[in-house]
Amino acid sequence: MTLAQAGPEIAPLLLPVLIGMAGVAMLIALAVVVRKKILKLGADSSTDPAAGFSMGSLRQLVREGKMTQEEFDAAKARIVAGAQRDTDKEIAKKSLSERPAKRGFDVAGDAPIVEHKPPTID
Repeated sequence: MTLAQAGPEIAPLLLPVLIGMAGVAMLIALAVVVRKKILKLGADSSTDPAAGFSMGSLRQLVREGKMTQEEFDAAKARIVAGAQRDTDKEIAKKSLSERPAKRGFDVAGDAPIVEHKPPTID
C-alpha cells in the first residue's frame, strides 16, 4: 500500500502527530533557554557567603544589632576582595582579546615568542 492509497486512513492521525512534534520541539527549546539562564546565574554568583549581601544590607544588620562591627568588617573585606577579583578577571579578559595576535604557538601570551628570520645565502 502506498502513501496515496493510505491517505484517508492516515489523515486523521497526521495533525495530532505534527502538533505533538511541535510541542516537543518547543519544550526542548524552553529547557535549553532555562538551562542557559540557570548556568549564567550560577556563573555570576560567588562561592563566598557574603556574595548575596550588599553593603547597605550589611549596614542595616549592624544597626539592628544582628551583626557585630567585626563581622561587618570581615564581610566588607570579602565583598571588596570578590569585587576586585572580578574586576581583575574582566581586565585580564579584555587585555587578552585586545592584544594583537603574534606568530607562534603561544596563544595565552605567557611565553616569549621568538621571531625567526629566514637564512640568508651569501
